[in-house]
Amino acid sequence: MMDHVTSRQAIWVWLFLVVASLFTAWVADDGVIFGVWTAIAVLLIALVKARAVILYYMEIRCAPWQLRLAFEVWAWGVTALIGVFWLLQ
Repeated sequence: MMDHVTSRQAIWVWLFLVVASLFTAWVADDGVIFGVWTAIAVLLIALVKARAVILYYMEIRCAPWQLRLAFEVWAWGVTALIGVFWLLQ
């Protein structure tokens, strides 16, 4: 049986996305907090936001484990690759 997202969950995820977006804008604008690591912090926040959208609104969290694993490997892999390229520049 599939466990679909309820209205309450959707609202909480939406609220999280709004707060995370505002936090990202604040961190990126005031790069002093994380210094040279600001881009990595913004990248990790983007990963968490992407996971929230895909897991809850696209309901991948209820999908078969193979699809969920493929998504997680892709999301973390792309984030790590971009982060490594950023740090090596």
